[in-house]
Amino acid sequence: MKKRALLISSSLVTLCWTPLTTTQAADAGTPTPQLEEIVVIGSNIRNADVEQTLPVTLLDAEALRSIAPSTAEDLIQALPFSGAMEFNSSTPSPNKARGDVAAVNLRGLGSGNTLVLLNGRRLARSPAGQLIDDVPVQSVNVNVIPVGGLERVEVLRDGAAALYGSDAVAGVMNFVTDRDYEGLSLSGQFLDSEHTSQQETSVDALWGTSFNDGRTRLTVGANWFSRKAMKNSETAITASADRRALAPAGFENDAQLNNNSAGTPYGEFQAGRFLGTNFAPASVRRNGALLTTSTGIFHVQPASEAGALAPTAQNGISIDDGSQSLRYDFTANAQIVPDSDRFNLSAGFTHDFDAGVSLFADALFYRSQSENYDAEQSFDNGNAFVVVPASNYWNPFGAATLPDGSPNPNRIAGLNAPAGGLDVLVRQFRVLELGSRTIEVDSNQHHLVFGLRGDSGDWSWETAGVVSEAEHEDRQYNRASKTALVAALANSTPSALNVFGGPNVNNAATLDAIRVTEVNRFETALYSVDARASNASLFSMWGGDAGLAAGVEWRREELVEDRDPRRDGTITFIDPTFGITDGSDIAGLPAVADAKGSRNVTSAYSELALPLVGAPNRVAGVYALEMQLAARFEDYSDFGSLVKPKLSLAWRPIESLLMRASASEGFQAPNLLLTSRGETITSRSGLNDVYRSQVTGDPEDAGNGFFRQGVNQGNDLLEPEESESYAVGLEWRPFDSVELSVDRWWVETDDAIATLGYQTQLDLDASLRAAGSSNPNVIRDDFISPEDLALFADPMRNPTGRAPVGRLIQVIDPYINADRRNAEGWDLAASWRIDTDNLGRFTLRADAMHLTKIELIKGDLVLDRLRFNGNPEWKVSSSVSWNGGNFGATVFARWVSSFNEDTVNQDTTNALLTVEDWLTVDASVDYQILDSLQLRLGAKNILDEDPPIADDTNTGYFAEYHNPLGRLYYLRLQYQFQ
Repeated sequence: MKKRALLISSSLVTLCWTPLTTTQAADAGTPTPQLEEIVVIGSNIRNADVEQTLPVTLLDAEALRSIAPSTAEDLIQALPFSGAMEFNSSTPSPNKARGDVAAVNLRGLGSGNTLVLLNGRRLARSPAGQLIDDVPVQSVNVNVIPVGGLERVEVLRDGAAALYGSDAVAGVMNFVTDRDYEGLSLSGQFLDSEHTSQQETSVDALWGTSFNDGRTRLTVGANWFSRKAMKNSETAITASADRRALAPAGFENDAQLNNNSAGTPYGEFQAGRFLGTNFAPASVRRNGALLTTSTGIFHVQPASEAGALAPTAQNGISIDDGSQSLRYDFTANAQIVPDSDRFNLSAGFTHDFDAGVSLFADALFYRSQSENYDAEQSFDNGNAFVVVPASNYWNPFGAATLPDGSPNPNRIAGLNAPAGGLDVLVRQFRVLELGSRTIEVDSNQHHLVFGLRGDSGDWSWETAGVVSEAEHEDRQYNRASKTALVAALANSTPSALNVFGGPNVNNAATLDAIRVTEVNRFETALYSVDARASNASLFSMWGGDAGLAAGVEWRREELVEDRDPRRDGTITFIDPTFGITDGSDIAGLPAVADAKGSRNVTSAYSELALPLVGAPNRVAGVYALEMQLAARFEDYSDFGSLVKPKLSLAWRPIESLLMRASASEGFQAPNLLLTSRGETITSRSGLNDVYRSQVTGDPEDAGNGFFRQGVNQGNDLLEPEESESYAVGLEWRPFDSVELSVDRWWVETDDAIATLGYQTQLDLDASLRAAGSSNPNVIRDDFISPEDLALFADPMRNPTGRAPVGRLIQVIDPYINADRRNAEGWDLAASWRIDTDNLGRFTLRADAMHLTKIELIKGDLVLDRLRFNGNPEWKVSSSVSWNGGNFGATVFARWVSSFNEDTVNQDTTNALLTVEDWLTVDASVDYQILDSLQLRLGAKNILDEDPPIADDTNTGYFAEYHNPLGRLYYLRLQYQFQ
């Protein structure tokens, strides 16, 4: 990727470079006049009035000051039309995009369904994808964008594939940097939490100059941001995974809110013998009394705990039968907010040649480092099938004598176990002495744009090339190698790994031999070349001049996933004692193959603005009427081509009232993770092989206590998710200072990418076999034992005459185009500006999104997702700001309505746990100390509202909507050099 970037960059520089002459810079500290017409998203026709005719929200400098975001993530969370923050840094889960990452999710339609632009052009997606509903999702990491250098943010709340192509299903968010600033501005902000160790420090610099008699302009912005970690133990809601004491009325002491882990340093085991490739459970008795269940299950516990059946040779530890009742609070040593450091550098360059031609360039550089902590390593017989051999020195059911012939001091006396001892399957165990798993993430991204633009008669044109590349390295320390683990367990000396002695019984040398670091590296890239032209007065018609825009684009997208050698099949796990194998050698993590994918996309679009009624022909009741027609053709090298149209109408019955409507088609191309990711192999419990189990009655076939190999894998035959969007709305400006708007929208998506699920794959196999075929995603052993043949031949066992089949080996659950989604809602906005003679200016604004429908449709099954695990009906933000000369003040409020969570239901009524609504209020005051020095004092969440409790295992709250930071104070100073 780097070689291609260098080649493209150098070629564009050679093409566009011309000698420049430096002259005296303009006066510092003052913004220069805007020399070019602004092109706002929603139309590619220069000078189109789309912020009036389309549902476009413009966040200017004043609006950004009201929100006071430290990061782009803060900004997005404050917007009411933004749905769940699916990508966030609050969890160290390996299924999440860890590190300094955030994504846009307009209207809750999914992070991949919003197109993110920087100065009107695409960026490379973040290399860190994550699983959402078992499907890998990629999106642009908006934290690469420095909020301190933004001039404005444009949000198109409408489908826009006809203009921009893939991903613009829910809309488009365009971040526009300040390219015309002149002077030098330095600012710094420090934020501190009242109750926790949470602190943030940021420093921003913005410098701009012009020379060559104003023909050449250069702007450079820099931001350094540092966030101090916050531990789970610092707030009541995050301090423990057992949240029964915090339960709302009706859920008091509900065991469902106890998320403490069964993976404790007091392990749970199953005694038996490993015969061939199968583990055969065996019960164990001491002096005739059972020490295990009839299937050999037992656990160790402190001798002081009730139910102890037999002391072991290790002080204070006893054996009890059955599953482990003790639980481990794994959140105690974890962090809810990671340590993060980030540096952003952006630059904009413009040089005006003669004849109305300009050279422009944009550059963005981003680097971040974060560190987080998770609980100590645990594993079970699902994610790491580890067997302690009878030869293990500490095995309480081990051999009667050690290899040197001496008596085994750790074997419990009076056992019915054979003299050679029993093997023990580890069902649950946490290696506490390995220490907390430390997660370090380094991310880098650079984004370069070079281009030319100009005017020729009534035509405006532009052409540019883009090089956008991102890298992401995820390192996790204190993991356990399964190969080293079984080697330590096979040791018959006191240096063997002891999983039966409780916490803190293993020596450092044994632990060091097991400990490994997992390192995963990911890369993405986007390269593009485009050319576009527009004419705002192509020809005259009844209502005025018609406008036209047209353009072509070629882009290439690339993805590389380089997994740790212990997970990608380079270093596999083989237990030399029992012959157990696995593609992953890291305990607790599945095998994932490396991935490499790419695609080329060729596009062409056209847009036509037709003023049907305007100044020349307006009549009563039709002050203005305009139609927008657009269409875009895109050809993908991996799945083919498609065309997406859009039609919109804007009608003004009177000058102050606008009524608008639009209909469009959109799509989201399957991301390269979906099409290129290699096999991800996991162990799945509880899978019922219906076809066999109804005949054999075998617990293994029924999945009772047995684990099956499940495989997810990319699918290069995936088609895009296709959508239809409709919207109607009105905007009323009864006075110049008052604006009201209402928009109603509908989005219907077909061919949504999903998985059927492993059990569904098995059920489908049973149905197909009954009809004479089979499911190719269910892999079986070719060998059928004589015992199984006899069972299938027995008419009492097999009354329907099913043909005999071998045992289940593997179930493949590929990504497919299967689901449908429907979403409906309202966008509401109101603003009022009040200018007074003596008290200054007051600005009041309120924005809201009201969701009325979120549906997921699987075949004939319609699942209502409104107020379900998120998707609140209402998100509202409002602000009141005052500017009184040297003084100013702002109050900003955000409200998220309640929703239900399906992981907890009330015992008697079966009602779901309600995640209550949440209101936060921020406030700040500004003081212009000197002409060039400004002070801001502020507080976030001044009411000190805790997040509502939720059944999230790691956090205790819904991180997609809420945060646990409490009241925060901040101080900001800004100095502008004159």
